[in-house]
Amino acid sequence: MVELREQLLRYKEITDSMISSIKEENEEKFKQLVMDKQLLINSINEASQNSIAFKEIADELRLMEQDQNLHNLIEQKKLEIKSEIKKIDDKKNATNAYNNAFRGYNFINKKI
Repeated sequence: MVELREQLLRYKEITDSMISSIKEENEEKFKQLVMDKQLLINSINEASQNSIAFKEIADELRLMEQDQNLHNLIEQKKLEIKSEIKKIDDKKNATNAYNNAFRGYNFINKKI
């Protein structure tokens, strides 16, 4: 049970680091932390700990709340990135439309 607590504390630390790496927009660190977290999850699953003890410790450490905060932060960043991409796409479309609108005038002016 002590080992399970240590593993779940490590899980909490990794999740905290993931949250800070998202806020800092450090993509490489985030990728590494995701891999570390998955390895830790695999080792917890392999140990096949008592599910009741797992739930008690997880509740005590508020791991679900922390994971929900991480999920919300990821969704927020995803929406921000989508918004930025849409703005860039809109600017690109406006520029292309503007250039296409005046392309014909240049052709007419050259003939005269």
